Amino acid sequence: MSLEATVVSLLRGHCDDSGPGASAGVIVDGQLRVAESVGLADLENSVPASSATNYRLASVSKQFTASAILLLAEQSLLRLADSIVHFLPELPSWCAPVTVAHLLNHTSGVPDYEALIDAGTVVPLVDADVLSLIATQSRPMFPAGTQFHYSNSAYALLAQTVARVSGIPFEEFLRERIFLPAGMSGSLAHVQGTSFVADRAFGYSRTDDGSFRRSDQSLTSGVLGDGGVYSSVDDLARWERALLRGDVLSDALKDLAWNQPVATGERGVGYGLGWYTGTFGGEPTVYHTGDSIGFRTYLERFPRKRIAVVLLMNRTRAEVLALGREISLAALEC
Repeated sequence: MSLEATVVSLLRGHCDDSGPGASAGVIVDGQLRVAESVGLADLENSVPASSATNYRLASVSKQFTASAILLLAEQSLLRLADSIVHFLPELPSWCAPVTVAHLLNHTSGVPDYEALIDAGTVVPLVDADVLSLIATQSRPMFPAGTQFHYSNSAYALLAQTVARVSGIPFEEFLRERIFLPAGMSGSLAHVQGTSFVADRAFGYSRTDDGSFRRSDQSLTSGVLGDGGVYSSVDDLARWERALLRGDVLSDALKDLAWNQPVATGERGVGYGLGWYTGTFGGEPTVYHTGDSIGFRTYLERFPRKRIAVVLLMNRTRAEVLALGREISLAALEC
């Protein structure tokens, strides 16, 4: 069976033509070798998913936030060893030992903002609201640098840092310094009410009777730094090509992002700066998954093989890492 047929078969094991969709891509040496989609990007209007469909990336977005910070560090506008309080002075005094690097690799001890949202909140949060919530806290979860604890709060604070240091909104920085140089013309950090996502996939959740309801946004969907980027298989192939060529990140910055991970507590798995690290199929790998209301996403790179695999789904209850790794294994075996 060809790789294309294998990918389609794997996708159809989870999706059909009448339900929420999935788009997958296999990128080899910077070129999109396989691009397959099944199902619908928009159920209400029967719009099929395609390689150009833009899905909410959820936590796959974190590599772009981390890249923005690394670009500012390359310009000597900040250092990874700097205290975050230097850039966000509203933060409480216990944040003084927390560095930019601690936020990037999830060792900051900053509390999870999701648990701090008032029960009566109805207006979706943005990154500045996360800063305000953290500013009210009296203590960290643990001293900075002593533990790994995955933190969406950290990446919201990093997005605020990018905006403060660069002098432009975070979404504009991503567009000007990352997406446009990489040729990712359809990708953006989506600001509700002010930006438009072309070829947009909407998120869905399965109900108890087996049907699907739209579940596209939540109270935290407006927070950009931890998960607000929309992109497609086509554009993520361009991102992979840009990474290989050094169009956005230099070799030195990629080394910082991938090759100095902290331990996560999971055997064989580390976390660098916006990326997990490990081994799969006998190959070293850097990867990330995303999980937000209505979306499941996966992006994995095999640097030694110059292969990358993308899987984007607009549905909940999808084992995206397991499915993505089935596609990756097929790609590695070709």
